[in-house]
Amino acid sequence: MATILKQLYGHHPSFLKLSSKRSLFELIAHLPNSGKGLKVAPSEWTGKSGCFWTIDECLVEDVTKGKITGRLTMNATRSGKSKEIPNAHKKSWHFYAAPEETTRLEGKLGIPESAPTN
Repeated sequence: MATILKQLYGHHPSFLKLSSKRSLFELIAHLPNSGKGLKVAPSEWTGKSGCFWTIDECLVEDVTKGKITGRLTMNATRSGKSKEIPNAHKKSWHFYAAPEETTRLEGKLGIPESAPTN
């Protein structure tokens, strides 16, 4: 895979320099429907199964301020009421992928369990 990337983009592709830490506003800024229906989680929740926010509505002025509402799912129990997602401005958000989905995808791709994750 690394050889293919080097052939396509050279030895130091510019997309590798992009910051991996993003605010929730930056994460969903260019998505259709403002990310409605997507599952996101702060980095502090990494490794917690079934803990994420599902985006319901996004009112963003620019990529630094606005209001994003969603429903919290904690330990696989979804809240009934939509509320504002706290700390959306902090650069600690990522798309949520359930551990079961990741394991299934790794199996389909033939990635061994002993392979490094980073």
